[in-house]
Amino acid sequence: MTSDPQDKPAYSIAEAARILRLPVATLRSWTVGRPYPRGAGMARFQPLLRPPVVRPPTLSFTNLIEAHVLRSLRTDHAVSLKHVRSALAYAERHLKIDRLLLDQRLQTDAGHLFLERYGKLIDLSASG
Repeated sequence: MTSDPQDKPAYSIAEAARILRLPVATLRSWTVGRPYPRGAGMARFQPLLRPPVVRPPTLSFTNLIEAHVLRSLRTDHAVSLKHVRSALAYAERHLKIDRLLLDQRLQTDAGHLFLERYGKLIDLSASG
């Protein structure tokens, strides 16, 4: 665990959802995932955020910022969860960016996510 006070567990999902004005179920899905029916079986929505404590899920101040950015991407900029998920995976795997939603270089346009790097824009939604 980090020594940065902003990364310390401090908020329950219900508390964080109230602060962020998000449905509790939405924030819970973003932080711990959830099962959902798919075809004849079940699939799992994988979490997008990583809380410092999983049982019970307890979010840090940094998680609140990530959730706020994620909500803004979804509601204000119409970025699909598919594009968010692709961008997070690409940034982590290829650019070694652990917390893309906190990166000040993150940009959006027409439902896509971009990252300015070395003076060029990388379309993270399209896997680079």
